Amino acid sequence: MEVKPGQMVYKLVLEEGVFRFDCSADARNSSFPSFSFVNPKERDTPLVNIHKSPSYIPTFEFVAEQQVVYFELPAGTSFYGTGEVSGQLERTGKRVGC
Repeated sequence: MEVKPGQMVYKLVLEEGVFRFDCSADARNSSFPSFSFVNPKERDTPLVNIHKSPSYIPTFEFVAEQQVVYFELPAGTSFYGTGEVSGQLERTGKRVGC
């Protein structure tokens, strides 16, 4: 599957303010279940009665066959214990590769 760089697609899941982001609808449909949910289907079930958009939509690109996702968050945002990779709990101001 070839994915061109751009803005990610999203859908609202779990509750208001919680979004799932994917590079494309095809990428979402071909993704594996997530072990980060007790019930992995919750990640795949959109909320249909709430019509909200995220305040920011990440962008992505592929560099040397690796997917790179970019987030722009307000200055002072804490990244304490985000859990993407092992290491220190405090990650504010650090670059972390997964």
